[in-house]
Amino acid sequence: MDWSTILRDAACFDFLLPRAVVAADEVLYRCPFAGDLTGVGVCGELTGLCMNRLRPLYERPLLHAVLQRMSQGNNLPASAGDLDPIAFRAAVDAVRQDMLDDGGSALKSSAPLAPAYEDAIVRNFVDALSEMLVRLDRERERVSLQLLGGKPFGLMRGITDLDGETHCHGRSVLRIEFESGVFYDKPRPWGLDALLEELIDCWFPGCAVMPRFVRGDGCSFVSELALPSSLDEAQLSEYWYHLGALAALFHGWGSRDMTEDNVVCAGTRPAVVDAETLVAAAVVRRAGDCEGLQPSALNSSVLPWPDDEARRSPLTTDNANGTCLPRVDGATRTVAGFERDFMDGFVEGYRRLMKARRDIGELLDQARDVRSRKVLLNTTAYVRARADLFSASGLTDGSRQKRVMRWRWDRYDGPSADLRLELARADVAALSEGDLPDYSSQVGGLALHGADSGVEFDGALETSALELARNRLSMLSEAELRYELDVIEGALS
Repeated sequence: MDWSTILRDAACFDFLLPRAVVAADEVLYRCPFAGDLTGVGVCGELTGLCMNRLRPLYERPLLHAVLQRMSQGNNLPASAGDLDPIAFRAAVDAVRQDMLDDGGSALKSSAPLAPAYEDAIVRNFVDALSEMLVRLDRERERVSLQLLGGKPFGLMRGITDLDGETHCHGRSVLRIEFESGVFYDKPRPWGLDALLEELIDCWFPGCAVMPRFVRGDGCSFVSELALPSSLDEAQLSEYWYHLGALAALFHGWGSRDMTEDNVVCAGTRPAVVDAETLVAAAVVRRAGDCEGLQPSALNSSVLPWPDDEARRSPLTTDNANGTCLPRVDGATRTVAGFERDFMDGFVEGYRRLMKARRDIGELLDQARDVRSRKVLLNTTAYVRARADLFSASGLTDGSRQKRVMRWRWDRYDGPSADLRLELARADVAALSEGDLPDYSSQVGGLALHGADSGVEFDGALETSALELARNRLSMLSEAELRYELDVIEGALS
């Protein structure tokens, strides 16, 4: 039973509507110049977007209230797996009626820390959406020409968070739909996307595709990819071959986090929709980190991890939007049956890298000042930490903040105590705003940057992304290729 969906479908979060409407009005008030783009209907879209960002803050206090109501009627079982769906929905309806009667005041009183978190989430929402509209107004001519085929925008029809998560004070990838088409706002540095585009054009032509970009100061608007409805068997073979070549490129550069959300099927070629971890620095060793292991094709996340069903891979796992895996007659198809095509493509891409490694190294050196994202913990771990912070007991007093900080502290075993404390505080500060923590470094640098401009964590990085990529390129050889093919064969078996 998905209790979160039941709460949402029962309109249990409607008590947030007045606050979300005010936030949406504030965004439009700040951006009167965008009136011809937004139209009257967009206020509802912005309101819904704001409510979606506030929902995680109150999900668990609401669940706690529902379970309390069930216990009053002696309907609470010994374990969560034995919850009676009918009794649960009846308790949900009763709690919802209570909130309609008091505007959610009792729920908020039971979570005294929630209003401060709510204020931060709303403030970030207003700032981030206003900032996006300012950029869109400034770039409207280029967006129209390069992303919408020269057509006028028309009115905005929809705006949604692409993956439901925010970073850097409420910033997220937004899917924006106008009457003339769809594009995306990526409020992140685009330097690695441009680098990968040049790399593919020069040494991997025909191997992969990239979306079109309208690039601005540290942000970009991005085209929607034309995704095929279906492939045939011959096209499947070609697709897996090309993805194998791309996997070799990722391996040769030490890429990370190339999961099914970042690599999708665009016909017979894969498309890279996010290259922010194309190269990545190595942190000072911490517990549970695989960065100290021998370089392996497994590290890019393209391959499924042996004996780990939770490890997501663009070879075997579709994403939430259903755009990663290719389809034949409407059915998704994994790499199963096309392992040889994938491995042949890997060999071809690997040997291209070996042949051009000197020129590719020079291209990388020119990008030393480009910003690269550094993933310290995966999304799942951070979402769980935020859920702990936003639990019913976590919103009652500050003890859960200390618990989350201690958990974050324990993830490092190398840096100094002061650095571990700084990172733990930065994580809790981000999570308290509903954000997932975000870190980055310059490709050629050793300073780890936080979400705020000028915030650096000295001593966290052991090796720059540039040095790691150079070392990885220098290690390429026929012997190493044979080793990687054994790794791939084992992962796909």
